[in-house]
Parts: sequence; C-alpha cells; structure tokens
Amino acid sequence: MSKIDDRIETIFSHAAALQQSGRLRNTIYCRGSFVYIFNQDHTVLIRFRIPATAIKFERPISFFANDYDSRHFTEKNGCICFIQTSSDNTDEYVREKSCRVPDFKTVDIRNLFRKYESKFKTSKDADVQISETFRDFLDENLSHIEFSGKDGKLAGVQRNIYTGAVTKIIQNKKQQSLLASESPLQNFKPIGVRTNDFIALFAFARSVRFWFGRKGTVRFCSKDPRMPFVGFLSKCMYDELGVDHG
Repeated sequence: MSKIDDRIETIFSHAAALQQSGRLRNTIYCRGSFVYIFNQDHTVLIRFRIPATAIKFERPISFFANDYDSRHFTEKNGCICFIQTSSDNTDEYVREKSCRVPDFKTVDIRNLFRKYESKFKTSKDADVQISETFRDFLDENLSHIEFSGKDGKLAGVQRNIYTGAVTKIIQNKKQQSLLASESPLQNFKPIGVRTNDFIALFAFARSVRFWFGRKGTVRFCSKDPRMPFVGFLSKCMYDELGVDHG
C-alpha cells in the first residue's frame, strides 16, 4: 500500500476540488517523479514534479480525480483502492473504495506531454507573466478569453454572444523585464482559450507564465515552490490535445 506526502496530497485534493466544482473534469496519472493532470475534454495537460524528498511512484497509477478518497491507496485486480481506517486509531474498521482506472495509460500521457514539449524547444513565442489579479477581473460565466499582445501590453477580451457585451482587461503599463535577458512582450494576434481551463491553473499558483504563439497550443509554467508545474492549453474548444484533426 502506498502513502503520499502532504504536497502530493494537496495536488490531488485541488484536482478533486476542481472536478467537484465543475471547473475542470480531470484524471490523474503518476509515475516516477511526476504527477500529470489531464482534463477529460482534452484541453488541459499539467505536469508536476515531485519533491526530491518525497517517495516516488515506482509503478504507474491513474485514477479519476473525483474518486480521490485517501492518501493511502493500493492496486487490486486492475482497480485503484483508496483505504481509510478508524480515526480513533483502533483500526476497528477499514473502509476500502475500489475505482476503475481511466482508459488512457500513464505512459500515453507521458508521451503526449513529451510530444507537445518538443514543439516548444526552439519556440520564440510571446511570453508573459499573469497574476491572479487578472483572473479576478474575469467573468466566469463567459466561456472563452481572447488574449493578444500589442505595444508591449497584454490584453484579454471576453464576449457575451447573447447580449453583445464586450469586456476588455488591459495592462496599464508595458510588461517590465525582471531580468536583463528577458525581452518585452511581443505582439501577437488574438488567441482564444476556455475560461474554465485558464482559471483552473490558479488553483495551484498565484502567478503563471504563458507562452502564446503559432504552435497550436499555449504553453504555461509556474515556479511557485509550493507546487511548480508546466503544461499546455488548447487554443479553443475545438482543438483537443492529442487529437489529430487532419
């Protein structure tokens, strides 16, 4: 039986909360030093690196986030079983929840991540740091956000197709370079992502760096020491990660 540490438990709990809130229906995949979260609409893929002090996943495991029930778990007959014992430490009763695993295998998700990662190795896409302050201005009832860059400033636009209302969120100042090696925000044409997908990332970090460009997806990362991660967003609801539309 495996037991995860506090940081991994936090990742699992946040993923489960996103599922239960309807924000991000997702599945979780673990192997070695990595935890992957892949949403069931195939529009978000996140990879977390396990701390060096944590116990690694010697065998691949996968489960639906909504099934997560305990930091103690094992595998039985092709299912993952979450195990709880009596809270009074008497071990009088044991609760075991057996759940089916997702159709994708952990190796499939790892290879999918590597496929998209390789596309960005020589990429020179526009990149910008976005804080949770930007997120707070969004209308969560509107399905998409259009990001663009002009004159060194980031802009986000939401459109209400029923009322015709248009909401714009614009930086007051040009992006300031934190390091001399960093370049200012490049201009880029509007790129649409799903509002729920974008907001879900801020469940894991207060600030996320995004790369917008021509590669068919949006790359992102966070160096937050609590839960550093990297990943990819589909550009719109019609583009799915890992699906070839021809």
